[in-house]
Amino acid sequence: SVGRGSLTLDVTQPLLKNFWFDSPRLNIRVAKNRLQYSQLTFKQRVMSIVTTVEQTYYDLIAQREYVRVQEKAVELGKQLVTENRKRAEIGAMTPLDVKQAEAQLAAAEADLISARNNLAIQEHALKKLIADKYSELTDVQIEPSETLQAPVQVFDRQLSWTRALTERPEILQAKLDLERLGVQLKYDRNQLFPELDVRVGGGYAGSTPEFGGIFGDIRDREQPFYYVGAQITLPIGNVAARNNYKATKLALEQAMLTLKRLERDIMAQVDDAIRQAESSYLRVAATRKAREYAEIALEAEMRKLEAGKSTTYTVTQMQRDLTAAMSSEVQALANYNKALSQLSFVEGTTLERLGINIQIE
Repeated sequence: SVGRGSLTLDVTQPLLKNFWFDSPRLNIRVAKNRLQYSQLTFKQRVMSIVTTVEQTYYDLIAQREYVRVQEKAVELGKQLVTENRKRAEIGAMTPLDVKQAEAQLAAAEADLISARNNLAIQEHALKKLIADKYSELTDVQIEPSETLQAPVQVFDRQLSWTRALTERPEILQAKLDLERLGVQLKYDRNQLFPELDVRVGGGYAGSTPEFGGIFGDIRDREQPFYYVGAQITLPIGNVAARNNYKATKLALEQAMLTLKRLERDIMAQVDDAIRQAESSYLRVAATRKAREYAEIALEAEMRKLEAGKSTTYTVTQMQRDLTAAMSSEVQALANYNKALSQLSFVEGTTLERLGINIQIE
């Protein structure tokens, strides 16, 4: 008997179905897409946390300023009590005037206690956001290094829209959805074609009575052979592939609509944020003027009181007005800074503005 054997190299190349786009390639591209999607989810989460911390920090600064406002109110109250007592001793005032001043001082001291308590509460709120273990910061006092300012900001709606529509993680995720569905649709469309595969191969054969001689023939390449062939497979109906294609096409159309709605919503968010920032800035200027006028009015009324042309009740009322005006200015400053923070968030530029880089390995 004669033994036979061969060494063959066989190559199959799809020409229609699976041509340059088969299931493994699809899985790789989808996996990369989902990785980018998850990275954007992480970025969105970081942006949200950073914005919350930043705005809580502004609230902490504001609460510290409220304490100073109330300390000023107590100082004014003590000054009025001291002066009224002196006037009462020489008969220039009645005991009722002294009691009115003392009542105002007591109310200011009570407000100071509340302001200090609110400061501690706000400090604890910030600690919970920045500490892994709250107990580690329990006895640590956070002392803000900044004061509330009102930096002039030029608002450009078109520029903010452009930033938001190119930087917001949600927009980028929606575009990744479109990309993934586009790839899936391309694959599903390819699966509608019949299988037409070209096979090309060749090798070396061996045939000898002895088994070991077969390897010698192959090694010596004495019997080369080649072949070329084609195979076509036509699935009947191809229902599953057609249904997959229709479903993916519909999902892609829905994703396009979702992106359009998201763009519209984000542009509206930017509009609202800009309007809020502009309004907050105008309110800062208005409350500053109100505080300045209240200071002037109180000084004038104090001089009238010294001249015996005013009453303690009027002065204490103006002291309360000044305290309220100072508090309103603090709140306006805090709101303006928080509005700028929110605008940066809706633009998707929070991390860039604060110089925060995310390294994802």
